[in-house]
Amino acid sequence: MKLNSEEQAILDGKSGTTMQKVMQTLLLYGQAVDATHMVTIEGEGHFSISGPFPGGDIPLYLLDELVDAGLRTKLPFTLNPKSPLDFENLGVTQAQKQEFKKMFRDETHYQRGMRKLGLRGRNDYTCSPYVFDGGNTPKRDMILAWSESSCVIYANSALGARTNRNAAIIDLLSNIIGKTPVFGLLIDEGRRANWRIDIETTELPNPQLLGTAIGKRVQDGIPYICGLDRFFTNQIDERARDYLKEMGATCAAIGAIGLYHIENVTPEALDQGRSLLLSDHRVHLINDSELQELVNSYPNMWDKQDSVPEKVMIGCPHLSLRELLEWTDRISGCLDKNGREKIAIDTVLVAPPQVLQLFREQHHAEHQKLQAAGARLSATCCEAYMTNRLCSSEAVLTNSSKLRAYTNARLVLDEQLVETIVTGNMQQSSNKTRLRNTKVKNPEEEYSENLLSKTQIPPTQVINIEKKVTTFHGRPLYPDNVSGKALVTRSGFNSLASFVDAMLNNSISAICSDHDSPDLYGRALTGSIFCIPKDENQLNVQD
Repeated sequence: MKLNSEEQAILDGKSGTTMQKVMQTLLLYGQAVDATHMVTIEGEGHFSISGPFPGGDIPLYLLDELVDAGLRTKLPFTLNPKSPLDFENLGVTQAQKQEFKKMFRDETHYQRGMRKLGLRGRNDYTCSPYVFDGGNTPKRDMILAWSESSCVIYANSALGARTNRNAAIIDLLSNIIGKTPVFGLLIDEGRRANWRIDIETTELPNPQLLGTAIGKRVQDGIPYICGLDRFFTNQIDERARDYLKEMGATCAAIGAIGLYHIENVTPEALDQGRSLLLSDHRVHLINDSELQELVNSYPNMWDKQDSVPEKVMIGCPHLSLRELLEWTDRISGCLDKNGREKIAIDTVLVAPPQVLQLFREQHHAEHQKLQAAGARLSATCCEAYMTNRLCSSEAVLTNSSKLRAYTNARLVLDEQLVETIVTGNMQQSSNKTRLRNTKVKNPEEEYSENLLSKTQIPPTQVINIEKKVTTFHGRPLYPDNVSGKALVTRSGFNSLASFVDAMLNNSISAICSDHDSPDLYGRALTGSIFCIPKDENQLNVQD
């Protein structure tokens, strides 16, 4: 990767030792992704790690070194939601409260450091920074270095800005330098679609289901979506914005999609149409039947399958003001229909601090109505709430496929969810849990047995093959000879969902906790070599 004179001077240490380390890191990153050069970042940053998330945060020693060197990002940045420490808004028990305090004991230190590094404001913590006036809403073609997957996909797709799905820490370091390696979604060719997704549903599909279906099929590709324009105009109004936010967040969580195009709706599709499709693109049709099959396939990951729901979390990603008002109307209407004054299940609606302030100040009557019904409002992170082992053991419902993918929360669609919130009655799923016969390879992992007992994945097919050799061709980052057990997955590899339980349990080895991966779920990951075919037809079952 070529550096200009200014960049080379930083690499040579002329801006200090810490800045030199920052440039060295970005250079290695650029070389790993085969970038040719760097480009100047033009918009404010948005970073995924907003607090001392157990096992996944920026190490405090690194944070302190950057702060002590007097470094700041070239432009201000916003962060993902704060840690779940607003206990009165979450309805936590005393035991849960103490566990959270232990988990996030470095919160004050962390937040102080992020403010010194360039955090835009004390309330700029949300995974939906573009849903309110004055938020972090980049302009078309603006070069960014963002990380939060739901923000990346919205900025690229709905706004037409340009950012790759950068890793945590890389996002911060890029914005300190003020430059990012040029590759992938920053260049025109990298934004062309390799899938055409035809939507043939009778009505506008649920965004959570559609995002899941697209994510599973496309994985890390770029879809060009046809047929959704029946339900939208060519202007992205608040309704369309919220739909794209929800659908995109799910595409990014279930797959690894950083950009989608919607025919006659999103900016680049409006300008370029189907010329965005690569000549060898693949085609997939999504209809009502596929989406219903998807609903029926979701496993029940609760510790006790027949538990009574204890909590509902709504707002992953964070709700807009329009969505918050919509949920207020839904809950109020359902209460009236059932002759009730209070909801039956503890429910938390989660939104940006700025949206909650607008809700309180400009929609006072609705705010009072929602609180009178017993619902709670918070600006925290739903996923972070579920990282507390005492919270994840609860029977939690959600309407977010992203939260369902990363935790044991059960997905319930909006229409049924509001009935359950109000009445406490849970419609039973037609699915029955099927136990997997695979034996856990690492018996020292206490949590693995719990994982395996809840999966619906059928028994693994074992095939003995003599002298079978499969060769994967790629560009080595660090050439070496290694050996290990091959784990082949045809459904992509979701690193966060796969390792999150091991991270939270401080395990010495990892059992895959991604319950959306039929090939890897419940298997020992430590010491294995992941074989991930680029094309789902590249390997057959014998491989």
